[in-house]
Formats: sequence, structure tokens, C-alpha cells
Amino acid sequence: AGKRAGDGAGAGNGRDAQSEAVRKALEPNVIEDNGILIGSLGLFGLWAALLGYAFLLAPNQVPQFDMYLLRKFLNLEEPDGVSINTVFTSLFYVMGLWPLMYTALLIPAAKNKAVPAMPFVALSYGIGAFGLLPFMALWRPDGTVKAGDLPPREEDTAGFGNVITRGMENRYVAYGILAGAIFCVASAATAGAASWQDYGTLFFMSRFVHVTSVDFMTLTLLAPFWMENDARLRRWEGADTWKLTGLQCVPVLGPAVYLCLRPVMKSN
Repeated sequence: AGKRAGDGAGAGNGRDAQSEAVRKALEPNVIEDNGILIGSLGLFGLWAALLGYAFLLAPNQVPQFDMYLLRKFLNLEEPDGVSINTVFTSLFYVMGLWPLMYTALLIPAAKNKAVPAMPFVALSYGIGAFGLLPFMALWRPDGTVKAGDLPPREEDTAGFGNVITRGMENRYVAYGILAGAIFCVASAATAGAASWQDYGTLFFMSRFVHVTSVDFMTLTLLAPFWMENDARLRRWEGADTWKLTGLQCVPVLGPAVYLCLRPVMKSN
């Protein structure tokens, strides 16, 4: 009887040890899942807050001037000899570069079986971060793209469906983005004090100028994560060095320079 009791106790201890091992093995996954959930909720909250701010709280003292500005940028206004503020003009053009940079960072690095990036990236060309944030909130690394899978092989990007991927893997596209970024930053930097003061006035009066500026800041703050994600998947030599950190700290120019330095698809 004593022997049977000892065997039973030993079996019980064995089961307890096995259960403890399973618990410890699963614990990191639970922590990671909780972290992803918190991040997703935070991004959805940011998206909702930005929408509410843009439509309800952003300054809107000159709505007719906002429409005039938009029509002017779209060349829908008759020439009237009036020049648009240089700083805001540079910012507006940068907002055309950000979607290109995010296209290069998200496709195919953020490929996900459940949530395709392309519809959200397409929306970003018109509404910036307001189009990208829902994707970022829903996205999670699911192993579809693993470290070393990028840059893609040329044979994997054949066909019309991969034309955007091939374009973003073209080094000359990256050089064009960098040239545009340098031009916009230089234009704003040399605009002069009066132009910056006028931009400040517009920022607190015009909803168009204000929301565009907030959109720019949001895209700037989100870029470092996606730069690091892309760099690690491509096993870029600078991923774990000061090179990537330095580029992440420089708005607009940093991501543009990174796109020029990262490994890209090579032709056979």
C-alpha cells in the first residue's frame, strides 16, 4: 500500500511539473498577445481621436479659404496671381511623398493573411494616416513574411498583381522619393521667417492647414516602427546599429534615405 501511495504521489508530482512546464511555455505567448491587443486598441483609439478632432475640434475659422486652397492645389482655380504660403506648400507636397514611403515599407513587409495592406495604402494617398491607422491596428506579424524573405526574389514578383512590389523595389524610385523630400525640406527651411509666421497663423485658423499638419505629425511618429520592421525582414546590416536609429529620428528625410540604403530585389 505504501508503495502504491508513493507511486501515486510521484505521478502527481510528474503531472504538476508537466503542467508547470506547459504554463511557462505558454506565458510568453500570452504576454505577447496581450501586448498586441493593447497596441491595437491604442491605434484604434488614436484613429478615433484624430477623426473626432479633425471634424469637431480643429479650428475652422476660414472654411471658404480652405476650399480655395484645395482648388488651388488641384489646379481647379483660375490663375489669380495669388501665391500660397511656401511652408504649407512644402508640407502639402510632403504629404504626397509619405504614401509612397509607406507603400515601400508596408508592401510586402507587412503582408498578412487576414488583413491586406493594399486597400489601406491606396486610401492613404487621399487621406493619409486616417487611411493607414485601421490597418496598423488590425495588423499583427503572422509569419507570412519572415526574416530573410525580403527583398523578394524576382520570380516571386512576376505578373500584373505584383507591379507595385516591383516598383517599390526599384532603387530609382527610392532616389526619386529622396530628391522630392530634399526639395520640400529645403523649400520650407529657406522660406523665411515671414512665411513661417504666416503658416503659424494659418495653423490656428484653417482646418485644412491644421488637419494636414496633424496628419503629417502622425505619419512621422508611426514611421520608425515600420522602418525597423522592414529592416529586420531584409536583414539590413544597419538594423541593429546607430544607422537605423539615426534615420528613425529624422522626419521625412530619414525614411527616404533608408529606402535608398536597404537591400532591394536584384534582377536575374
